[in-house]
Formats: sequence, structure tokens, C-alpha cells
Amino acid sequence: MIAPSRAGWRSVAAAAGLLAIGACASASAQAVATADATLDADSQAFKREALELERDLRQLETSRLYPAANRLEVFVATDIGAFFKLETLRVELDGKTIAEHRYSDAESAALTRGAAQQLHVGTTSPGAHQLLAVFTGRGPEGRRYRRGASVDFTQAGQPSRIDLRVIDGEGPQQPAFSAKVLP
Repeated sequence: MIAPSRAGWRSVAAAAGLLAIGACASASAQAVATADATLDADSQAFKREALELERDLRQLETSRLYPAANRLEVFVATDIGAFFKLETLRVELDGKTIAEHRYSDAESAALTRGAAQQLHVGTTSPGAHQLLAVFTGRGPEGRRYRRGASVDFTQAGQPSRIDLRVIDGEGPQQPAFSAKVLP
């Protein structure tokens, strides 16, 4: 039997070392990939929980700041919107301004496509109230419009929801404006 030379042993040892390093690197890469996947999953779960918590906190805040018995909510929508482009809307409750909004082109277009906006959430005292909405915008042929719509309602121990609506008039191609209490 011939004994390997020192150089031969060194080559064998070097090859074995490289194989060991390669195996460790491969195992390390797999461990890193697994750790990354776990971290991504944990991150997504954390984001989901944070969004749920934020939603719950908003609901709690709304119920605490605006008790259901005295809550007033005002919504805005349009029907088709071919004859009127909403630019501003001011809402008054018993002569005091409670909400005012200037509409961008994108917001006005969204209302035309069927979106509804929650314009105001607040509280009112029990009893009779009058809500006045003043709509400002452009009508057919670019004519400026400033029209109002009002509704009387009674706050009596349950939430009041008011719907403000811009409606395309059928006959004279003029916009109409309405305010009504939702059931």
C-alpha cells in the first residue's frame, strides 16, 4: 500500500473543508429564506391586526364622541349629474354652519359616478331643528348656480341621517336639489 504524500492529504483536507463550507452555506441560505418568509408572514399579520385595531378604535371613538341618541349624520350624493357640477356645499344647522366643503374635479366626478360622501358627523340637542344646505356650482352651458334645500327634523333619542342630493331635472334640463331625512 502506498501512503499518500503530504500534498495529497492537504488536497483531501481542502476538498473536505470546501464541501463542509458549501453545505453550511446552503443550510444558511435555506435558513435565511425560511426566516424571510416567516418575517413577511408575521409582518402581514401585524399590519392586518393594526388595521383592525384602527377600525375598532374609530368605531369606539365615534360612539363615545357622538352618542347614537344625539347623532346627526349628513350625506351628499348626485343622481347622474349631467346638468350640474358641484363646486362647494355649505350646511347650516339652526343658522350655524356645521360643514363646508370645496369639491375638486375628482371628487365631483366621483359623486357623478354614484359615490356618496359623509359630509358631517356630530351631535345635536333633542328637539326640533332645521338643516339648510347651500349648493354652489356650474349648470348647463357653464351657468353659475347657487341654490338651497332645507329640511326640518326632530332629534328624538335616535340617530338622524340627512340625505342631500343633486337631481337632474327632466323637463327644463335644470338641476334640482333636495334634502330629506333618511329612515
